Amino acid sequence: EMTDSGARATMIREGTETVDLPLNKPGNLLIDLVGELRGESTHIIASNESTYVTRICLLARDAADRNEILPIPAPQPI
Repeated sequence: EMTDSGARATMIREGTETVDLPLNKPGNLLIDLVGELRGESTHIIASNESTYVTRICLLARDAADRNEILPIPAPQPI
């Protein structure tokens, strides 16, 4: 669960206490993307990871909507 306008993340699991998760300093995905397109930096999500990250986000949304725990598949090798 993200709270405090995204400044705090808490993992909520059935049958256990909640856990505050450490968060890295927030970045700007658009600035990172433009930097990569210009060859100045590397984007936080590599192009070969984008499909997997999208899939995980959609599974997390579905799990929340269903109030269920859904398995997270391992990334497929390229």
